[in-house]
Amino acid sequence: MTQFIFSNHLKKSAALIVLCLSLLSGSLSAAAAEASSNTGTKATENSLLRAEAIIPFGSKKATVNGKEMTIEPLYETNGVTMGPLNVLIKLFDLSIKPVGGSSKAIIISNELYRSHSMELTPGQKIAILDGQMVRLPAAPTVKKNSTMVPYRAIIEAFDGKVVFEKDKKAIRIQVLDQPVVDSKQRIGDSNFGWSLGAPLQMELIDQSESGDHILFTGFSGGSFNVSVTVEENDKKLTPQQLIESMKSTLHPSETVKSTAVSKQPTGDFAFLATSHNQAFNTYYYQYWGIQANDRVYWLTVSQNSVRYTAERDRISKALLQSFRTSFDESDPNLRDFAIKPLS
Repeated sequence: MTQFIFSNHLKKSAALIVLCLSLLSGSLSAAAAEASSNTGTKATENSLLRAEAIIPFGSKKATVNGKEMTIEPLYETNGVTMGPLNVLIKLFDLSIKPVGGSSKAIIISNELYRSHSMELTPGQKIAILDGQMVRLPAAPTVKKNSTMVPYRAIIEAFDGKVVFEKDKKAIRIQVLDQPVVDSKQRIGDSNFGWSLGAPLQMELIDQSESGDHILFTGFSGGSFNVSVTVEENDKKLTPQQLIESMKSTLHPSETVKSTAVSKQPTGDFAFLATSHNQAFNTYYYQYWGIQANDRVYWLTVSQNSVRYTAERDRISKALLQSFRTSFDESDPNLRDFAIKPLS
């Protein structure tokens, strides 16, 4: 679908920049969707608190995002705190599936901007984290139909934080949003006059000969792309005309869900949301368009799970707020991807 969108835009006479971010996220459990909707606002240095749980030692109750749930109590084995996996599934928006066959192993994974996957086998300390073999401090075990896992190791593997609160005789688990763009570094193109905060967890995989098309993709397990494509245009277009222009490039099976005008630091963006039914999945797109400097800039965000929109919206917001229709050559933190002519 991504390549189809790019090819249609390149055929248009209107100049545009298409920034396509595809979050090909899998199905999420109802518990995961509920957890994602309870994002907090407590700030850290670089992140926001997404979710939090408090679990008293010896208690059969845990508080997850302000809601109480019944659990198998925490316990220690050889100095390692073991806790119920079902709390982490809800807290980290994890999906869980069996490996299959005769194996008792399970795979837990999330689909955030910085995603992770871990294969766990009851009774074995060896696990597979993001394709790499790791050794856990204690083996997962099943206790009264509840899978118990070494808490600190699993929590930190999924970028969480665990703190022991002595006064409450409890542990506090925090899940933080991972930054989408670098706080200092930027990327852009001096030839085509654009820049944005350098997307984290990404790498350059493709660039056209003229530099009018550049593609970045995720490398930390997340399946997403950021692409920038540029053409020139001196025809003034209103936000509504931008929306109609985007509609004309949509796939015949793509359905428009909503349109609007969104105010961002760069200016007013025309907004278009669609869904596209394909053979084995449905993709959901957000198109953000703005005109400046005789160019039209389109930012497109997509995912394949309508049940998990919070992360897509968070990523869209970060990219939109960092996007500029200019290139500051005096900025030492701005990396220029422009293709210069051979001398």
